[in-house]
Amino acid sequence: MQYEGREPHAPGWELYDLEKDFREVRNVYDDPAYKDVVRDLKAQLADLRKRVGDTDEKYPAIREIVEEFWDWDDAARAKAVAISHEYAKRCRAREKK
Repeated sequence: MQYEGREPHAPGWELYDLEKDFREVRNVYDDPAYKDVVRDLKAQLADLRKRVGDTDEKYPAIREIVEEFWDWDDAARAKAVAISHEYAKRCRAREKK
C-alpha cells in the first residue's frame, strides 16, 4: 500500500450531495438511494480514464490499489478500515515520542 515513501492512507470512495450537503459532511457513497449515481459516475470515470490514457502504467502501486478497491465491497471496506486503524496507531505512537 505504501509508495514513494509516503504513509499509506486508507483507500475509499466519497460522494457528497452538494445540493443537500454543501459542506460535504455526509458521505453518501454507501447510501442505497445513491447506488445508481455511484454506478453511473464510476462508469464515467472508467470511460474518461480510457479516453485520456490514464492507465497508471508508470505507477504500478497506484494501479494495484485502484484495481483492488474499485469494487467497494465488504472485503475492501474491511481492509481499508484495518489500514486506517494501523495508520492511526502509528500516528499516536509518533505523538508519544
